Amino acid sequence: MSCATHSKIGITGRHPLPLGEVRRLRDRLHDIIARAVAANADSDRFPRSWLFHLRWGRRVGITTARAEAIIHETIGGRTTAWVPSRQR
Repeated sequence: MSCATHSKIGITGRHPLPLGEVRRLRDRLHDIIARAVAANADSDRFPRSWLFHLRWGRRVGITTARAEAIIHETIGGRTTAWVPSRQR
């Protein structure tokens, strides 16, 4: 999953983020980087639950491994995949 999804942080542009969300994001980012390094950056070895595997192609009706809807939106001029039920 993405750092924001793991941290349960919304992507709608709240600035600045509350300190608790900054800490959660930093911790999840550390965890994700550690796992990617352990996998030698081989995406085939990344956990199947990561959005990395699902975010390309913008397929309608796509869900996470937990059956949560993945939405593709353009935010700040960039297209992103996110999970509204996990992110506020």
